Amino acid sequence: MEEKLLKLFGSKKSKRDAYILMAGSIGILMNLLLVAIKWIIGNSANSVTLISDALNNLLDAGCSVIVIIGTKLAQKSPDEKHPYGYGRIEYIAGLVVSVAILVCGLSFLKRSALAIIQPQEVSFDVLSIGGILIAIGIKIFLWRYNKKVEMKINSQMLKAASVDALTDVTISLLTLVVAVASLFSNVKIDGYMGIVVSLFVMYSGMQLIKETGGSIVGSKIEKSLADKIYHKVMEQDIVSGAHDLILHNYGPNRHIGSINVGLADSLTVKEVADVFVKLKSEIGEEFGISMTLGVYSIDNYDEKTLKMKSEAQEIILGFDKVINIHAFSIDKKTKMMYFDIVLDFEIADEKWLKRDIEKALKAKFPKYDIMIHVDREYT
Repeated sequence: MEEKLLKLFGSKKSKRDAYILMAGSIGILMNLLLVAIKWIIGNSANSVTLISDALNNLLDAGCSVIVIIGTKLAQKSPDEKHPYGYGRIEYIAGLVVSVAILVCGLSFLKRSALAIIQPQEVSFDVLSIGGILIAIGIKIFLWRYNKKVEMKINSQMLKAASVDALTDVTISLLTLVVAVASLFSNVKIDGYMGIVVSLFVMYSGMQLIKETGGSIVGSKIEKSLADKIYHKVMEQDIVSGAHDLILHNYGPNRHIGSINVGLADSLTVKEVADVFVKLKSEIGEEFGISMTLGVYSIDNYDEKTLKMKSEAQEIILGFDKVINIHAFSIDKKTKMMYFDIVLDFEIADEKWLKRDIEKALKAKFPKYDIMIHVDREYT
C-alpha cells in the first residue's frame, strides 16, 4: 500500500521527497477531518478547550500545506545565484511550522484566561465523548506515522509535525477530562485545562524553534556521522592521522566538507593523488558529501627532535581550555615549530592565549619561530 502511495506522490528528485509529500497530504486530510469533528462537538458542548483544539487542527492542516510547499521549493536544482541548491528551504519551512505552533499556544492562552474570568456552562454527552476518542485515535495515528517517516528520512519538517501531533494527543486527553468531569459535576475546569494545554503547546513550539533554527544557523556535526567519516579516511593504508573535519549543511543529505589528513613526508604526489581520488569518490557515494582533502606532514623525527616535540606538547596542554593538539611539525632547517590547537568554545579572545603559548614556547626554545593555528571542535 505504501509503495503505491509513494508512486502517486512520486518526486522527480528522490523517494525522500515523495515520503514528505505523502505525509503532508495525509496530514491535511486528517486534520481537516478533526476540525469538523471538534468544531461540531465544541460548539454543541460550549467548550473553549475543544473549540481552541479545532482551530489548532486547522492550523495543523495549514502547516501540512507549508510542508508540501517547502518540499517542492527545496527540490529546485542549483542555479547561478544559488549554486548549493535550495535544500535549506526545508529547514525554513520547519521553522515556520514551529513558530505557528508557538503562536497557536499564545492564542489558546488568551482564550483560556477569558474562560476562567468569565466561565461558561459546559455540557458534553456520551456521543461527544465518543467523538473525542475518535479524534485521539486519529492524532495517535498521525503522530506514529510522522515519527516513522521522520526517522526513516531525517526530516525536520516531519519531526515538527510529529511533535505537534503528540501535543494534540495530550490536548485531546485533557479535553476528555473536561468532558467526563462535566457529566458528573458542575465544576468549571474548562478554562484551567485550556491554560495547561496552551502552555504545553507553547513549550513544544519553543523547543522546535530552537532545533529547526539551529539547522539554519549551523549546528554541530552528528558524532555518529563524524566517526564514520574518520573511520573511512583512516582505513587508507597511507593515512597516519585525520583531523579538522568540517561539514557545511545545505539541506538534508546535502553536505560539502573538508578534512585534513596526516601523511608520511616520504610519499610522492602521485601516490597521494591515486588514494585521494578514490577516497573522495567513496565518501561521495557512501555519505553524499563533496569532500576536500587537505594534507599535513607526519615527519620521521630523530630522538632529539621527538624529545623537543614532547616537551613542547607538555607546555601547550598545560594551558587551560586547550583541548587537543594536532598537525605538530618541527622544521630544524628553517627553525620553525608549527601546530594546530583545539580550543574550548568558552574562550572568546584567542589572541591572548596564542600570545601566552608562544611566549612559553619561546622561553623553552628561543631559536625557533612559533606558528599556531586555532581550531574548534566541530564534531
